[in-house]
Amino acid sequence: MSKKAQITGETIIWVYRFVIIGLISLSLVIIIGNKYAEKYDIRPAESIILTEKIIDCIKNSSDIDMNFMSSCLNLPNIKDYYINITMIPDSNYNKSVIIGNSDLKVMCNILNSGKTKSAKSPACSYSDYFIFFDNQKFSVKLETDIGKYEKNLK
Repeated sequence: MSKKAQITGETIIWVYRFVIIGLISLSLVIIIGNKYAEKYDIRPAESIILTEKIIDCIKNSSDIDMNFMSSCLNLPNIKDYYINITMIPDSNYNKSVIIGNSDLKVMCNILNSGKTKSAKSPACSYSDYFIFFDNQKFSVKLETDIGKYEKNLK
């Protein structure tokens, strides 16, 4: 075998090696790029933080009404939220405060029925707490629904 034929064969093998290395590198870039390009929804975490903030506002207040809760929560755009606070003490007295966009509640009710799905569905959160307020034990039922599609799901 001549030396020229041997060099040409080695060159062809090196070309194949570079093509294989390039394909492996390209596939790694595509896989990692797809993973980091995923949209991450932080609204459930925001809902938990908002719920804790609502409970703190309730504990630090003597009278709970819509104006007080709006000023205590200090939400930037109230149209992106729906908050329903229902306080039920041991007696028959009920106190309910509703703040925000009621369309989000309607969407949550439709989505919870399981009949439809939506690409722009709100993050719906329901929670129950027991707190002592004015020397009375209250059951606090909270519904916090967060829209914010454009801000969180880009």
